[in-house]
Amino acid sequence: MEGPITPEMTIGEIVKRHPMAAGIMMAYGLHCIGCHVSQFESLGEGAMAHGLAEDDLKDMLHDLNEAISKADSLPNTITITEAAAKKVKELLTEDKAGFHLRVQALPGGCAGFNYSLSFDDQQYADDIIFQQEGFKLMIDPESMGLMKGSSIDYVEGPEGTGFKVDNPNASPCGCGKSFEGNHYKR
Repeated sequence: MEGPITPEMTIGEIVKRHPMAAGIMMAYGLHCIGCHVSQFESLGEGAMAHGLAEDDLKDMLHDLNEAISKADSLPNTITITEAAAKKVKELLTEDKAGFHLRVQALPGGCAGFNYSLSFDDQQYADDIIFQQEGFKLMIDPESMGLMKGSSIDYVEGPEGTGFKVDNPNASPCGCGKSFEGNHYKR
């Protein structure tokens, strides 16, 4: 599949533009995603350095471009259900005046990323803002790349009570507490 990612692009550039690409590259054994060299090393050079065969590089390029194509078709939004909005407003008491809901996908967990929902009174220049009923939902661009098209709900039940993220970009882990940042599983 032809696409926006080529073997000549640097690994750092690919991950910066498409954060969900990191999981695919790691599934192929390309673990230098966070390495200081990844900012300068091309995808092709990284694949060769990690002993990937030319066919594996072609397969990885196909999978990367297919995943990006799927992600590009998702709406560039994060939605929040009525139940979740009600709970957020309930938690935003008077002592939290000026705070808003910050949503993040942070490195961690057994699958690579954890969701983080917190209250924050700082808004950063690159934050993406979604106006909700009575509050703002703020998300950084990297997290948005991993959570684009997601819906946040608040559930109460025998399996637990809390916020639940339905993320069309993610493959859940076995423990249910973290996620892999793409649909691809090798």
